[in-house]
Amino acid sequence: MSDEPVVELHALALAELRSAFDESFALPSRSREHQESVIQVRVGSEVFAIRTGHIAGLVKSKKIVPLPSRIPELRGLAALRGSLIPVYDLAALLGIPPGVSGPSWLVLVSCDTLIGLAFDGFEGQQVPEWLSDQQSERQYVRQLVRIGSAVRAVLDIPGLAAAIRKRAGLAPPAKERKS
Repeated sequence: MSDEPVVELHALALAELRSAFDESFALPSRSREHQESVIQVRVGSEVFAIRTGHIAGLVKSKKIVPLPSRIPELRGLAALRGSLIPVYDLAALLGIPPGVSGPSWLVLVSCDTLIGLAFDGFEGQQVPEWLSDQQSERQYVRQLVRIGSAVRAVLDIPGLAAAIRKRAGLAPPAKERKS
């Protein structure tokens, strides 16, 4: 019995895999954007989507030590991976009434330094159907996605991070400064 047909099939399958891989880079960036996953988070009584590419991580809420601040949305500091990070209340930033039990999760955002955004519940991670860019009445919402039968607003995490930096009186990161 000859192994030639098996070798030819493997070579054909390998060629198809290489071709599919190469073609994925030829897709317009917008098509790749539509393959990006999101996490769903519950903030107060509402559920939002957050692009996974806009966050540095997701952790169960750590002990948050309150500290005085002129920024009312600042909940305090949390110790994470040997560093202290400021934690902001996502519901307060969005103008949403807080949940009954209070935030129990942190989404980590890298904006020059790491910050935490506290929210009430993690609802899962999915690859959604991207519906549109939109002008929303709600601040920090720029897109809509469909996840199953639900339509979710996608939070503008870079916009939120920039607003936090501005309220805190911090200069924008070097790559955002105009020359």
